[in-house]
Amino acid sequence: MNIFFKNIYILFMNLNFKQIENFFREFITNKKSSNFYNFFALFGFYYIGCKLIRSLYSFKKYFLTTDSNLKHKYGDDWVIITGATDGIGKSFAKEFVKRGHKVLMIARNESKAKQVVDELTKIKSDALVEYIIYDLDKFYTDEDIKELEEKLSPYKEVSILINNAGIGKMKSLVNLSNSEIRSLINVNMNSVTFLTKAIIPKMNKNKKSLIVFSGSGLYKIKPAYSTVYSGTKCYLDGFMSCLSQEHDNIDFTYLEIGPVSTNLNRSTGRSKISPDDYCSSAIKHIGKYEYSAGHLKHGLLMGVVLSNNLLLRSTRKIIKKGVEKMLNNNNINQ
Repeated sequence: MNIFFKNIYILFMNLNFKQIENFFREFITNKKSSNFYNFFALFGFYYIGCKLIRSLYSFKKYFLTTDSNLKHKYGDDWVIITGATDGIGKSFAKEFVKRGHKVLMIARNESKAKQVVDELTKIKSDALVEYIIYDLDKFYTDEDIKELEEKLSPYKEVSILINNAGIGKMKSLVNLSNSEIRSLINVNMNSVTFLTKAIIPKMNKNKKSLIVFSGSGLYKIKPAYSTVYSGTKCYLDGFMSCLSQEHDNIDFTYLEIGPVSTNLNRSTGRSKISPDDYCSSAIKHIGKYEYSAGHLKHGLLMGVVLSNNLLLRSTRKIIKKGVEKMLNNNNINQ
């Protein structure tokens, strides 16, 4: 990522703005109108160069990225995963267990947590997997935060934090109940904020650690009926961006997750992949890239949709119609 931005910076700084100013002056006074075309030729070269560098970077990300030894890079302290009893969180837990990490799950359902522990220990018999029971859908009063810190207190050293837990509701703002809005904000924003605050002091300042945020590609599209959900994912983006500047010893990754077959997203579609397929790819990206879709299919999907405004507007219309159809069907069934 740093090399990519360095190349963009070099291209940008090589532009001579005094020459650009002279081009416009000469064109206006008709002294040398060819300079006007030279300017646009230069601008076109710069634009194409930026696009080419970005394309090469994306090609490297989704086709050339190889698996890395996260245990060697970040140490063998605890890996903490929220929402690890289902979907992407559970699949991430599988990937870390395969790689010999100690995994701590934060779950709200103890019977499901025990079941997942049994599944993970079957993958690797000597796996060290534990859990704490804590419902992330809270108001996060001082008492709630103290309870969280007390439950985390036995785990003194943490290498990796996967902020995966999240909920989603596709409704217009006025049709969301107050409790639904609170849950979206509590789980998607407040829990991440206070958990991250509690975990950072447990990360060794003398070596690298990693914090991952399960974001969403949807917030970049910003379709109708995702007002609060997209807003919470946008918050995570800004939260991570600022936090990364405060901690040089911590790597950060924001996963711009697309359609995955989970409890949060149960509809079917060609662009959908299983949680296991997604995490087997995404685990190669975390710690290497600050932003990543995590999977080739999602990277291509977002790359195409965001490539120009016409495709973006068309995608928004398609999503809007699809959500309205789903909401109408739900009303009929009720």
